[in-house]
Amino acid sequence: MDEITRTIFRSWNWPNEEFNTFSTRPTPYNISKYNYINPGAVYKSWHILVDSGYIKKLALIPSNEIVARQVILIPGNSIKISKIFDRLSGIYFIESMHLGHIYESSGIFSINASWVFIIEILNSPLNILDKNIRIINDMLNNEYNILKITNYDYNFSMPDYLKDLYNSIAYKDIYDINLKVISDRIKKSVKTVNR
Repeated sequence: MDEITRTIFRSWNWPNEEFNTFSTRPTPYNISKYNYINPGAVYKSWHILVDSGYIKKLALIPSNEIVARQVILIPGNSIKISKIFDRLSGIYFIESMHLGHIYESSGIFSINASWVFIIEILNSPLNILDKNIRIINDMLNNEYNILKITNYDYNFSMPDYLKDLYNSIAYKDIYDINLKVISDRIKKSVKTVNR
């Protein structure tokens, strides 16, 4: 990997302390501008990464301060369970996937299955969890019984307009975000949304 490609990857760690507004998002132009690199060289490396399929999407992932993790289980037999990994690989909100056995220790729930697929997903206080479970169900053609086993009581609070902003940008491709559309939705100026 050459230095320009490394610079592109480092720039994708956005927002950060130095670059934290929408207008400073890591476009090829901004990467060349802020790192004093020839724009043509940045565009060339950028297109190699995208066209080769190494980069499919750059999404805004919520910080640990406003998300928790949720564990869901999918019980089944080993043959049925083994197909899940391939279908769910690459879904942005899945943190980890594990195949194993589950043993009851407290009698809180009972699972009638020899194997269980354990999925740890990003959860948020803004009710994205149900949407994420619907996406998983769709990816699995609604063939599996999904059990939510952890209900995280998260007391993070923020103003309603910030919740709306969060829902407008969380997990979205940073190059598909339209500030005007968001400002109309949350009834704040484009300048405020940019900040």
